[in-house]
Amino acid sequence: MLSCKKFCISALSGGGGKTLISLGLARLLANKGYNVKPFKKGPDYIDSKWLSLAARKEATNLDLFLQDRNQIKTLFAHSLANAQNNDRRPLIALVEGNRGIFDGLDESGSCSTAELCKIIDIPIILGIDCSKITRTIAAILQGIINFDKNIHVKGGILNKIGSLRHEKILIKSIEQYTNLKIM
Repeated sequence: MLSCKKFCISALSGGGGKTLISLGLARLLANKGYNVKPFKKGPDYIDSKWLSLAARKEATNLDLFLQDRNQIKTLFAHSLANAQNNDRRPLIALVEGNRGIFDGLDESGSCSTAELCKIIDIPIILGIDCSKITRTIAAILQGIINFDKNIHVKGGILNKIGSLRHEKILIKSIEQYTNLKIM
């Protein structure tokens, strides 16, 4: 597989801000001169189209329900190779998850964003909905970090912050109780 930066945007639940964060990052990185290859977890073709427009490169769907592990790995690697073909800009793979990070088809989380990230060995950045919550978010994040030791949650993007005071408490709590980088 090609050497490139890669990450997945996930969240605690649907409606957690994954799409807006992914679109914003795809456009920001493309505007800064990066070769952004977008991916969407699942059969979501509306978000895929938006990601394609934001990144200025066609998005690829990675669907654990319709594709097995080897097909996912092959499609991911092949899509990255095609994205890098004759493009000298630094390559970034941006995967937008769906639903909550561990939400899948059953109690084992089959077909979840976490499962996809394990298959393609990609770190996770969580979109964190901070509505009506402060220190409790650190406990929730600690639970996510420890729930499955085979995933790599590397950071978080706080959204729906009510005030500067709210943001300060959130950041201090997350820094004190977790090792996550907050953006």
